[in-house]
Amino acid sequence: MARKRSIFFRAVQSILKNRFRYQHRQKLVALFLALLTLIFSLIVPAIKVVAFESKLQPTFITSNALELEQQGKDYYDAGRFAEAAETWQQAADAYGKNEDDKNKNLINKAKALQSLGLYPEACSQLLQAFGKFNLTCQELINKDKDKDEEKNQNFIKDISSKSNVLNQIIGLRLLGEILQRFGELDLSQQVLEISLQASKEYPQQKSASQLALGNLERAIGNKNRDELDYKKILYTIEEKCEPESNKCEEQKEEVLGLYNQAFQHYEAAKPQALLITQIQAELNQLSLRIEMQAWWDEQIEKHQDLLHRQIKQLDTSEQSKQRLGDIQKILVNLPENKNYIQEKLNTIVKVEDLLPKIKSHLGNLSQSREKVYAQINFTHNLINLKNNTNKDYFSQQKIAKFLFDAIQEARNLKDKQAEAAALSNLARLYELQVPDREKLTKQEQLYLAQAKSFTQEAIKLYADINVDNRQILYRQRSQLGRILKAQGDIKAALASYAEAWNILQSLRGDLVTNADNQFAFRQDVEPVYREFIDLLVQAEINKIDVEKLVLLNNIPGANKSAKDETPKNPLDIARLVMESLQLAELDNFFQEPCSPAIAKPVQIDKIDKSTAVIYPIILENSLEVIVSRSGQSHNYPKKISKKEVRNTLEDFANLIYNDKVEPNSAINIVRTGNPKSELNSNKAKILQLSQKIYNWLIPLKLKQQLIKENIKTLVFVLDRPFQKIPIAALYDGKNYLVEKYNIVLNLGQQLIQPKPLEQKNFRILAAGVSEELEKVGTELDMIEEISNSLRVPYKELRNGNFNKKNLKEKIQSYPNVVHLATHGVFSSNRKQTFIMTGDNDRIYIDEFRNLLNPKDTIRNRNIELLVLSACQTASGDERAALGIAGVVLRSGANSTIATLWNVSDAATAVLMEEFYKNLTNRDKKMNRAEALRSAQISLLKGDEYNHPLYWAPFILAGNWI
Repeated sequence: MARKRSIFFRAVQSILKNRFRYQHRQKLVALFLALLTLIFSLIVPAIKVVAFESKLQPTFITSNALELEQQGKDYYDAGRFAEAAETWQQAADAYGKNEDDKNKNLINKAKALQSLGLYPEACSQLLQAFGKFNLTCQELINKDKDKDEEKNQNFIKDISSKSNVLNQIIGLRLLGEILQRFGELDLSQQVLEISLQASKEYPQQKSASQLALGNLERAIGNKNRDELDYKKILYTIEEKCEPESNKCEEQKEEVLGLYNQAFQHYEAAKPQALLITQIQAELNQLSLRIEMQAWWDEQIEKHQDLLHRQIKQLDTSEQSKQRLGDIQKILVNLPENKNYIQEKLNTIVKVEDLLPKIKSHLGNLSQSREKVYAQINFTHNLINLKNNTNKDYFSQQKIAKFLFDAIQEARNLKDKQAEAAALSNLARLYELQVPDREKLTKQEQLYLAQAKSFTQEAIKLYADINVDNRQILYRQRSQLGRILKAQGDIKAALASYAEAWNILQSLRGDLVTNADNQFAFRQDVEPVYREFIDLLVQAEINKIDVEKLVLLNNIPGANKSAKDETPKNPLDIARLVMESLQLAELDNFFQEPCSPAIAKPVQIDKIDKSTAVIYPIILENSLEVIVSRSGQSHNYPKKISKKEVRNTLEDFANLIYNDKVEPNSAINIVRTGNPKSELNSNKAKILQLSQKIYNWLIPLKLKQQLIKENIKTLVFVLDRPFQKIPIAALYDGKNYLVEKYNIVLNLGQQLIQPKPLEQKNFRILAAGVSEELEKVGTELDMIEEISNSLRVPYKELRNGNFNKKNLKEKIQSYPNVVHLATHGVFSSNRKQTFIMTGDNDRIYIDEFRNLLNPKDTIRNRNIELLVLSACQTASGDERAALGIAGVVLRSGANSTIATLWNVSDAATAVLMEEFYKNLTNRDKKMNRAEALRSAQISLLKGDEYNHPLYWAPFILAGNWI
């Protein structure tokens, strides 16, 4: 990330070199003054000469500095940020010892650098303007808070004591905004609060700080929304209260009031504000209100679908009849509850009241860059409002007129960036006039032609601007790709999407350092990958030369001199794009780029010829199953909607282990001690869905091919919704998939340094908490017994001795098998992904790297196998499996065995004993995948634990050799 940023920064520095010419001018001025002094000394007394010189030089320099300061503003207002930064630096130098004016221009320079997207540089510039602090910008945003918290607090104290100057107030606000973009929300809040408190005597600055705090509280609301317990959302929709809780109103407020603070700050920003600040606050209120309504509509529709699906799964039993009555009551009350939520949102902000205010205020603004962007923002909100509500608050012609006016004003200002933004929004408006269908009318074709022209013009303008516009350009390229696809120009659409994807690959680091991108990943970034894949899997693509679409440096581990590693056909590129999406999701999860592999990866088909790699990819109107084996890729498409695929996968998972949304789940039946007949009835429903999914992933033609080629291992690179279901439990009508194949999960078709796990080299570390899980003691005793029989090193941490300190110490003995038998949770929120220690502490995912794979660990002594035998994915969290992939990555283990849900510890103990016996049996010589498969089969063939609930949650990720 830093390297890529520096490439662009060097381009900016080429402009900043003008500063040296300015320094030469200063020398000429000094020479001129010296010569003038000599001449006057021959004519008038020395005292008068001194007086003349002392008056002339400050006046001359101040005048020059003021000119430079104004020139910098002119550059900034025209969107020429690099020139503005360079000129403001010149002005700062020209002011010399005049600290206030010097700092004012340094802060202005930071604002220009911020507009260039150079946030670390802007941050450093602000710290320089504040004075000398014993803290660098990198330390300020460092992820290791334990070490830097004291420094941060000292910094807050220092800036608090220096915040009563106007420059400091503005600078602190800018710093707070930059910290927010880095995801440092707590520190950002502290800095912005100081800026607000110090601005009491400056009403306009106070309004600007309120606006910044509103944006921050919005980001905090987004974060809290992602971390909400799904059951609280359901209770709010159903107007229920959590069991054993009398705090119904507090519960509603927690869910419905996520953004109350943001709205309050926006409202507080309006009085005594500049008109542009007032409009920005109103526009932010509008966009947030639209976003909240869209989210709630989505949640209600999702819940309604779930309830209707649950009705279809009910049988004729008394319990089912009771459940049917409960569901019908909820469905009857749902419209009323939806109205309640609507009314609650209207008490915060009513769209109908806000729109005319914004329109009126925009009409009163004088021509400026801020006005152009406010107009663009307004039209963007109107477009979203139309899409979400299907209401015409303004006609499409009126919206287009707003945008044409913005384009003309941007041209008058010679602001290419603002013009490009307006053109892009106008193109989107035209694109949305065309329905998604194959045969288009002449008018619709004309709309698309206009949309294409406007988008191409915007792209050209962005390319002409000396700013790092990649975060805008990938959206423009994908928009152009959509339009070209709608026009039927598939070849050109492919090229445009390929460019968008290449831009995203170059942005890996920058995407995740921006907190806005983290939240918008699913809305803005992910669709680009999927739309590109959607084009690549179309049959007619085989007629197009696609080799030029992929840049070699986007291929993980590729040797740039080895042309044979470049994808040769569309399906290979589709696989590569899917793998890059998986990595991008993990980057987004960690909020930092995943570390690249040190060693060169090896293709799976070069390791094991009896292996096939399967990529199920969910697209808008199809499920694409790409299968790669022996260097060849084939596609098995299924015409089916994204909604049906997702609903089926959710129902499958819910029936087994999601007790929060499915009262009749298997895990609930066992927990409540209901009769075994209910578990059998549940199993029948599971098998019905399981067979449906099996037929999607292993269609008959593929099934026959796998048998013909004697495939023994199936490696799945799963699209996210598939990651929450137990692939081993897929059913063909007679057998489970695990009965025929070794099942492995991976992030792609490559492995790092794959090698067998040699029994003679075992070094085992086992840890667990038997005080809560009764059979964990038996599990640990079994592993110790096997270690003794093999005569290999064994270390153990049990109950209270299993803590972070002892674990870190034991890891120094370089175990290659680490077995952790304790409760844990996998979540899409890395701060809610953890395992419990024996002293009731939590090891969070960000700590795994330091505890299990410390930086001083010798590379060839990494953990070969990590077993997490009692963890579970967070219920209702559709992206929870990211937590499993994250643990795999953070632990540094070559392979990991984990559980999708918290199965009974008795069944786990039985399965783990069987697994270790298989793995250490010198006669059978099983690899990791074979050992796990054999253990699972031993349970499903028995009487006590044959339900998938007991044996299916165990998954193997990574190296299976």
